[in-house]
Amino acid sequence: MELQNEMSNKIEKIRRQVEYFEENPENQINEWKLCLDDLSTLFQEVARQQIFSVNEEFSDIKTEDIKFLLIPFYQAELIQKFTDSRGNKLKLALKFYDEFYKILEQYNYLTKEVLLCQFNYYRGKELINY
Repeated sequence: MELQNEMSNKIEKIRRQVEYFEENPENQINEWKLCLDDLSTLFQEVARQQIFSVNEEFSDIKTEDIKFLLIPFYQAELIQKFTDSRGNKLKLALKFYDEFYKILEQYNYLTKEVLLCQFNYYRGKELINY
């Protein structure tokens, strides 16, 4: 239980850091790299602790554990905002966004139709009725 609390505190700290970086992007390169390292370590710890199971539904996930599903999203956000090389940045960020969406799809939280609708919306296309 102590490890779970430590992990919860770490993800909350990271969430605040990501928000801070978004508001204050200048000269944060060392801090965001440390934050990315923390996210990778936390992601591995979540897997090691088997917090999520492929056999469970979204409604089976403990409310206090839902925040750990956001790890790939936070990784993508940091990479997208702070990596210098545009091409590499987009490829890597898309991998983490993909992982995030796969998690949501695995738990039937988002369907492909909803994702396509959101994708088209952000690209400025007409919304698809689903």
